[in-house]
Amino acid sequence: MATESEMSELDPSLNKIYPLTVIFPMMSLLSALLCVPPFAWHLRKRNTGASALTFWLIMLNFFSFVNGMIWPTDNIFEWWSGAVFCDIEIRLFLGGTVGVQAGVLCIMRDLSRALDTNRPRGCSDAQKRNRLIVDSLLCFGLPIYFMAIYYIVQPGRYYVFAIQGCWPPIDDSWLSIVLLFMWPLLLLVVAGYYACLILIRIYLYRRDFSRLLSSASTTRSRFVRLFIIALMALFCFLPLQIYYVVKIIPNLHPFHWSWTHSNWDAVVNYPTQGHILLWDHWVWITCGYIVFAFFGLAADAREMYMACVKKCGIGKIFPSLVKTGSRNVATTSIASSWSIKAKMVFKKVGLGSSNWSSISAKFSGKDSMFSSGTMSGRDSVDPAIRMSLQECGRLAEENHSKRSFLRATVCSWSSRLTGNHENEKEVDVEAGLSGGDVIEKMER
Repeated sequence: MATESEMSELDPSLNKIYPLTVIFPMMSLLSALLCVPPFAWHLRKRNTGASALTFWLIMLNFFSFVNGMIWPTDNIFEWWSGAVFCDIEIRLFLGGTVGVQAGVLCIMRDLSRALDTNRPRGCSDAQKRNRLIVDSLLCFGLPIYFMAIYYIVQPGRYYVFAIQGCWPPIDDSWLSIVLLFMWPLLLLVVAGYYACLILIRIYLYRRDFSRLLSSASTTRSRFVRLFIIALMALFCFLPLQIYYVVKIIPNLHPFHWSWTHSNWDAVVNYPTQGHILLWDHWVWITCGYIVFAFFGLAADAREMYMACVKKCGIGKIFPSLVKTGSRNVATTSIASSWSIKAKMVFKKVGLGSSNWSSISAKFSGKDSMFSSGTMSGRDSVDPAIRMSLQECGRLAEENHSKRSFLRATVCSWSSRLTGNHENEKEVDVEAGLSGGDVIEKMER
């Protein structure tokens, strides 16, 4: 009888490296790494559902990468047995799968609550603590329950598939549906209910959509991204879970403890000829890329990347990266500063905060107070506006990169004060132009 090494020599295809042998582990590792920045961002924002979703995806994809490295070929005669490692991993797989689905449910529930007009505005510390407890029980307590209860319906120790690695065997009994298969399906059905509720509320409250999100301490962009991620994950996992339930129903049999655990130590190895037989792995990989696409490339994530670059000292090696990030921050801060200055100026000339919403109309209308000609001339320049224009000149001397922004502001004020829009072409804030020169040129 041929030995295992002789069998390997007789069939060279057992050691063949298939394309998926390389592609699958690399895609799994990349998906896991890309989920790390969104996980860190959501964890910092205390978004329990999104944090749990990304955490379990990182773990599941990382194990898929490790399995592909350990069992890359179909040569089952030379495979490592996977003792202890697979015993732990199959339970983490079960817990991680239901953890991802619980994360989808928590995201949908939080988004529907943000659009609930009957909820009280603001949350007390007790309410926040209760919400955190409920989300934690769903996203982490339920997976721990699955890991503990799995032994009851575990007919064998574990399966090992080529490339895909360890996989948990489950007994085809009615008790398996009650203990394991029913809960993920129930979570996804409830998440689907919340998804429909969100769509209905978006339609009903479309005029107050931004106000509702503002009161819930979120933004339109963040809301839409979270909803799309949860919706796509729902569409991926719900058909897969229905398939598993439908597949097990024709083979159902009564549960017997002694029969189920009669051959519990059995380890079954499966060569796959370079195919991925377990579609769950592709779903995990896809969800990881989706999470990164919607949150890893957003403005919030880019700011986090810039902060990490500065802390790691990479900005000293590549200063252009830090300059690019600081330029965006500087532009935002200058725009905010100009908004405050403009409000102060218009308040002094008689436009209080109650009339601030109509300033645009006053600027553009033919009968506006600035274009009527009643305020044109040297004596009509308000001291507050004179001081603000001097500030324009000072900022122009200090910030050469902001010339276009200051030029547009000064030209706009000049044309409206003099009633002559030709001054817009004449007034130009250059690097060496002072605030007094600006006023003199404007009044001329």
